Amino acid sequence: MKTKINYAVPGKPLSDEEFTKMIEDAEKGTFCSMEESKKMFLKAMNLS
Repeated sequence: MKTKINYAVPGKPLSDEEFTKMIEDAEKGTFCSMEESKKMFLKAMNLS
C-alpha cells in the first residue's frame, strides 16, 4: 500500500531526492486542459 505524505505540514526540510521523487510521481498523474478543468470546476460548483 502506498502511503501519502503531507508535504504542507511544517517539519524537517525535504531532501533533494525526496523533492525529485515527489515531482516524478506528480508527472505520472493525469492532466487536464484548461477547458476540461473549467468544466469540472463548474460541474463541482453546480454552475454548469
